[in-house]
Formats: sequence, C-alpha cells, structure tokens
Amino acid sequence: MIDADRHPLIQKGLILFEQGRYHDAARTFKDFLSAEPNNAWALHLLASCQYHDPKSKKLALSTIDAAIRLEPQSGWHYELKALILSGLEQHRAALKLMSAALQLEPESAHTHATQAYIYMNMNQWAKAEACARRALSLDADNLFAGNLLATSLRLQNRLTENEHLVADLLRRDPQDAVSHSNAGWVHFQKGDYKQAMVHFKESLRLDPMFEPARIGMLETFKAKSFLYRSHIRYSLFMSRQSKLTQWVIIIGIIFAFRLIRITLSASFEGRFAFLAVWLIVPYFLFIFWTWLAPGFGNWIVWCDPVAHYALKKNEKADAIFVGGFLIVGLAAIVLGLLSSVKTFYLFGAALLLTTIPFSCTFLNDRRAGKIFYGAIGTTIGVLGFFSLGVYLASGSLNQPFIQMSWLVMMILFVACTWLGAFNFLRK
Repeated sequence: MIDADRHPLIQKGLILFEQGRYHDAARTFKDFLSAEPNNAWALHLLASCQYHDPKSKKLALSTIDAAIRLEPQSGWHYELKALILSGLEQHRAALKLMSAALQLEPESAHTHATQAYIYMNMNQWAKAEACARRALSLDADNLFAGNLLATSLRLQNRLTENEHLVADLLRRDPQDAVSHSNAGWVHFQKGDYKQAMVHFKESLRLDPMFEPARIGMLETFKAKSFLYRSHIRYSLFMSRQSKLTQWVIIIGIIFAFRLIRITLSASFEGRFAFLAVWLIVPYFLFIFWTWLAPGFGNWIVWCDPVAHYALKKNEKADAIFVGGFLIVGLAAIVLGLLSSVKTFYLFGAALLLTTIPFSCTFLNDRRAGKIFYGAIGTTIGVLGFFSLGVYLASGSLNQPFIQMSWLVMMILFVACTWLGAFNFLRK
C-alpha cells in the first residue's frame, strides 16, 4: 500500500480526484492496475472514482468487491461499498455493511461519520446526529462529521445550535467549501438571503463543483420572487410538522375551498357564484404547487441574463416546459375569463395540463420515469394542439375528436398525479 501511494500514477490519480476530474482519475488508476491488477488500494481508489460518476455507480460495486476479496479485513473497503449502496438507494444493505466496517474500525471517526451520512440519505436526522456526535467524540477536528452534525441540526430546525456549530467550523477552517455551504443554508432557512448568497458564492469559489452550494445559490436567487418565497415558507413550515398534521392541514384546505365555493354559489341568490370560478385556478395551483414550484423557480433564474448560466441543461428545459408553460397557460386562462374567448381557454388549459407530467420529466433521476412522464406530457400537448385546430376549423366544441381528445388528456393527467406519488417512477 505504501509503495502504491508513492507510485507516480497513484499520485497523479489522487490529484485528479481532488480536482473533481473523476473520469480522468479513474483512467489513471486503471493504467496502474493494468500492471498491478491485485492491488486492493488502487481498486479502492478506482471504485471511489466510479462512485462519484453517476453513470458508473453500479460498476463501482464490482470494483470494490474485488478489493474486499483481496483484503477482507479492511473496514475501509466495506465503508466505501456502503456508500455506493446508499447512492443506489439500497440503504438497509448499506447499514449492514457499516456494521461490519465499524467492527473492523470501531475507533475510526470517519467510519462513524460515514454512517451518519447514510442516515442522512435516509432522512433519519436524529440517528445521523448521534453518529456524527460519536465521530466528533473520537476526533473533534473532523470537518466531515462536523458538517454532517450541522446539517442534521438544521434539518431538525435547531437553528441556534446549528448556527453556533457552523460558526465554529468556519473559525477552524475558513477555506472549507462545505462549511460555507452549511452557513449559507443556515441563513437561507432564517430568511437572510443576502448573507446566504455571500456564503454560497464563497463555497463555489473554493469548490466550483460543489453541488449543494450551486443549488443553494439558485434557491436564494429564486427567493427574490414573493411567490417562491411563500413556497419556501410553506415548505419549511410543513417539514416541521408530523405526517398526521400535514394531512390534517391539506385536508383542511381542501374542505375550506369547497365550503367557500358552495357558500358563494348558494348565498345571495347565486349572485357571487362567478367568484367561485376565479377561485378554481388559484386552488389547483396551490394543490399542485409543490410539483410546479421548482420549474417556476428555474424559470425565474432562466429569465435573468446572468444567473441563467448557472442552470444545467435539464434545469433550463424544466424552466421552459414547466415554468414557461405555467405562466403562458395562466395568462391564457385569465384572457379567456376576461374575454370569454374559448380559444384562450383551450390553449391555456392544454398548456397547464402538460406542466404536471413535465415537472416529473426533466429533473427526474429515474430514466424510466423521465421517458414515461415525458411521453405523457408530449401526448397531452399534441392532443391539445390538434383539438384546438379542430375547434378553430369547425367553430364548435361538440366535435367527437375534441371530446375524445380531452377525455384522454384528463385521464393521462389524473394518472400522472397518482403515479407521481410513487418513487419507482419519480425521484
């Protein structure tokens, strides 16, 4: 292992790895392994590169298994395999491997911190906090464990403790990108978006490839919108509630809307029934806002001549097909309400129906889900476009093609909303 560390190819690979050039680092480690195929440390490093490459995570499993066969008593190999399994969402299997790793390395702060990281991936904040504290008891200067503890405290809404801990982490190492990102999220959750942006920018200056900081900067920019800020406050409020309370709130909102609609239609001889129509769009917008808010936020960033460069290709597509269609569709519906022109209704409604399936398409990490929801959105859009053409040609909505098209569109839309609740098609 010592000789491998001193080998020029291993040193070169480690430098490339630190630079985030995982593909180049992997190629370098493979060059070393072509001459030393049974070097467990080089296999471990190659598996680490493959783990960081989304396209090679499954390949990383076979690579680290080869290292384990060569060195079955090394806890580091089990720890990396656990990370890979967690990245593939096999969290329970990952925890079993972490038990094996901890038996071999019981006093390793990094191993306990890795266990905390896996619990973080499982949204088990309290268990992540306990493991991170155990790691810090073994090594008080472990920044990995310190930042995991800070994140777990923030996600439990213990902002005061979190703020003090992050300040201490920055004092120890003011050049740590992760600590600056954590500080940014602290200020973001407190609503101090200006200071949050300062820390996110510093984090990206230190590590331009650090994804949590990039996401934080984008979210902070989106918060310039009052509507998106309202979504952030609502999301943070709901995240602090129990599952039962969340359902009570949602059902209460649905019941209140229906009560208001019935009251408006029945009171004063129905003279205010028209107001119920104006409530329908905001109501459904609220119901589906958790689906649409990311696309709307990306649309805000996409419209900025400078900030849009921070968006990835899939986020730009999400901005156009979700945020853009949402804005244009709502505008068309409003024009239809004001002018009573049915063309605007058809056009706006068709666009709005596509936004839900498209919201599950471009930011979806599951390939099957991306194809499935993309096909639904495209089908709804095509049917809506042709039904609009038939209406313009005939001047009547009582055409069999129009009625059948809208029936199919509504079935697809409802199916999409139901299936969107399951993780097997949407991550």
